[in-house]
Amino acid sequence: MTQRRFLTHHLPAIAWATVIFILLTLPSSSFPKAPIYVPSLDKLIHAAMFFIMALFLHRSFSVTPSIAAPLLLAVVAATLYGSLGEVYQMLLPDRSADVVDAVANGGGALLYAAAAYFRSGSKE
Repeated sequence: MTQRRFLTHHLPAIAWATVIFILLTLPSSSFPKAPIYVPSLDKLIHAAMFFIMALFLHRSFSVTPSIAAPLLLAVVAATLYGSLGEVYQMLLPDRSADVVDAVANGGGALLYAAAAYFRSGSKE
């Protein structure tokens, strides 16, 4: 693997996974409150974070010739990472796991897959 390919295709997924891990580890009190009430804003944020995670994973897996179904693998990996992140939060003080957050994580990954599938003209 060339250094350029690593920097452009694999590093974004690794960096984003690191950002998510850091956010999962921070105390919930460190996050600002929304200035106005937005129903399910937390779930929308989770979905957006894992939409991005699936995008980066798809890009990373797409340049790896040994991976047969990069879009499917990206969704599975992003959803699994999000679910494990919720389990990890059970171990932390001031954090809690939420099944609905895990569903939002997977939903964001699936939303990316749908967008990528339709954007590609269903070539994948």
